[in-house]
Formats: sequence, C-alpha cells, structure tokens
Amino acid sequence: MTNSVNLNKREQAFVNRWATIRQRGKTKYMITRTLLWGFILFAVWAAVSLLEIYFSDFQRAAFTWPSFGMRCLIWYCCYQVIGFSIARGLWRGGENKYHYLT
Repeated sequence: MTNSVNLNKREQAFVNRWATIRQRGKTKYMITRTLLWGFILFAVWAAVSLLEIYFSDFQRAAFTWPSFGMRCLIWYCCYQVIGFSIARGLWRGGENKYHYLT
C-alpha cells in the first residue's frame, strides 16, 4: 500500500502509526481526543479562575461554590465542543497526510 522507497523514515513512521490508528477506528480516535483536549482546556480555565478568585478581593467577595460549580459545568460542555473541533481537525489532517503519502 505504501511506497516505502520514496518515503523517508519519519514519513514511513507516520504512515505506519496512522494505519494502526485508522484500524482502531475514527470513533475511538474522536472520543479520546475530544475528551483529552476538552479536559485540558477546562483544567486551564479552572486553574486560572481559581487563581483569579484567590488573588482578587472583589472576586473572593462575590464567589460562591454553587455558582462556580454551575459555571464549571457550562464551561466543561463548551470546552468539549471545542475539543471535538480540535479532534476533527486532527483526524482530517492525519487522513489528508496519510492519503498524500500513500
């Protein structure tokens, strides 16, 4: 399937790795990458928010755990949508590169 004569080591490694990823399936790839990217973005947001609350007297005075919990839920959902977009782009980029090299 691949023309290994024209591919350098790095390209051949990508083709082999992407072939195994494709074998596992797009659904598994999308779910794992969506959850991963969504969680990373959410963790950064939560850390920055908590630091802002800790260092700002105004934020600390207006802070309540129930409202923060609701904001966390809303932002977690938003970041999962963003994570899905990132995962979709990664999948399409990998597929395009794979088809170009093979």
